[in-house]
Amino acid sequence: MFTLGRKVSLTYRTNQIILGLAVISGILWYIVTTDLAESAMLAGSLFLSWALVREIDCRREYAAFVAVGIYIVLQLFFSFQISLGLIFLMILLMRAINQITGKSLTAIDLLSVIGLTGYLIYTTENGVYLLLVILMLVVNAYLNNNGQRNSYLALIVTAMTIVISLFTPISLNINSLATEPLALVHYASLLVYFIYILIDKDKASVTDLGEPASIRRLLYAQLFYGLAQVVLIIFGDMLMSNRLMFISSALGVVIYGLIDQYKKKQENE
Repeated sequence: MFTLGRKVSLTYRTNQIILGLAVISGILWYIVTTDLAESAMLAGSLFLSWALVREIDCRREYAAFVAVGIYIVLQLFFSFQISLGLIFLMILLMRAINQITGKSLTAIDLLSVIGLTGYLIYTTENGVYLLLVILMLVVNAYLNNNGQRNSYLALIVTAMTIVISLFTPISLNINSLATEPLALVHYASLLVYFIYILIDKDKASVTDLGEPASIRRLLYAQLFYGLAQVVLIIFGDMLMSNRLMFISSALGVVIYGLIDQYKKKQENE
């Protein structure tokens, strides 16, 4: 059973807003560019930007809209080049850690993640995506405190590495640290993000099944997201819009989180 999927119910106001915003943005982009494929990808990127932040901050749903707004503004000033597969993989890996769906990982979940990872490695000839999956499995192994389950995860990593290396050309090179202004903004936003999630104590949320979510898992999923970006900076080939999305997601979480905390402080006084 695939447990990493989450239903997008059209009865929820926030879901209606993001879907409408994505469709309208896609239509406007098509009017400007007349490129149907690119317009569809832009619409998809807005939705995934929202979904990404919903996994980072499961408690504050409107943080995702702040992030999407920042992403839209930034995208107006830069060329649109994105890997939606990378964003989708990040979402699945965070769900595998925070288990916000309320269900434990299954073999089908891991096979799905491995399949997407293999596809990304095959199309980019870069093994950085394998490192992201290994990082997720290491975090899960630490959180499980289950020797038998951890042994299974280790075997899966070994088998996955062997299979992918047999069928896809893999390269893994250390990048020189980019120093252009946008990259520096990315590094700064990442630093602010790490500081914020470590001092934010208001993480309590519920799973899709209505049960209390593990705050420990929520925190480690947030840490994973930041560490995954560090891995991508060192080993990956980051496209422009992916970088913009990473910047906007970090700023959206921090800005709305601080606003939310300020409002609660004012209400308590």
